[in-house]
Amino acid sequence: MGTSQLSASGSSNGQVLTSNGSQVVWQTPSGATYTAGSGLALSGTTFSIAPGGVTSTMIAPGTALPPNGAAGGSLNGSYPNPGIAAGAIGNTQLAVNYAGSSSQGGPASDVSCTSCVSNGEMSAGGSSIGQVLTSNGSQVVWQTPSGMYTAGTGLTLNGSQFNVNTAAIQARVSSSCPASSAIRAIDVNGAVGCENFPAATYGANTATSVRPAADGHLVVLPVTVPGPGSVLVSAHWGAGMRGNGTQDCSVWTQISDAPSTSFFGGPGFSRFFLPSNLPTAGPSTGYLTLPGSATRLFSVGGPGTVNYYLNGRAVTCQDFLWVDIQMSAQYFPQGSIVTLNP
Repeated sequence: MGTSQLSASGSSNGQVLTSNGSQVVWQTPSGATYTAGSGLALSGTTFSIAPGGVTSTMIAPGTALPPNGAAGGSLNGSYPNPGIAAGAIGNTQLAVNYAGSSSQGGPASDVSCTSCVSNGEMSAGGSSIGQVLTSNGSQVVWQTPSGMYTAGTGLTLNGSQFNVNTAAIQARVSSSCPASSAIRAIDVNGAVGCENFPAATYGANTATSVRPAADGHLVVLPVTVPGPGSVLVSAHWGAGMRGNGTQDCSVWTQISDAPSTSFFGGPGFSRFFLPSNLPTAGPSTGYLTLPGSATRLFSVGGPGTVNYYLNGRAVTCQDFLWVDIQMSAQYFPQGSIVTLNP
């Protein structure tokens, strides 16, 4: 009889035909019980390698395994894909000509990647500002390239442009000049040489009674100047007037750089007015004398002598004259600050 003649009726998976002592029946076989040992796991009747069950003592010597965990040394990140740590590559890590040899004695394949090292991964140790990596014939070193300029004392370098460092230039000046003088020179130690402003005062005066000349001037003041600049001319006088009793009397005075008999208003101008009904009218009375003054600033273009005039003019007066005239001038070189207060 073969297996095809046997009926599986009444059996379960895994049961076997066996004798119970009186008849043949389907039963689960009784026998040895199996358990999971070291490194194994048993689920039902299935054995498998337990998670983390394989220890180093179970691995045969010489067996190669892929690395894992955190990378160290010149690397960062984790295995199996670590990277080169920032600043890990210095001069000694670079080959002079890695296409044919290695500075560390290894094969050219030690550095076989393309664009895999960024500038952030290179160390600047031992370098100075402006230096570049170059070969000295035996190794890669930091050097200042030939033909490259650097900023020295008193200069700054911005890109390819040099500029004067004004803070450094001014710092060497160790002293100053007193009022009414200017810096003439600065020596190598920063000490200054001073020169007084070439200001000169010129004066002319008369105590006698003066009437205008035919060209209109009362007093002329020659002023000799050493160079371009300004001349401040001032005048003081007394103006005597006598009316004709029928008309108002006016006496005009002006500082000018030319004589004139026809002027009215403008810089350096002064005017006195005598009404006709004042008691000075009539030939038997005296003069009404009033103090007058004027100031005027002139520009001069270069050295030489310039004449300045105090011009006088009277309108509808019976008589007139100027007394005690004082006229003066002061020269200021170009660049001086002259302020006239009204």
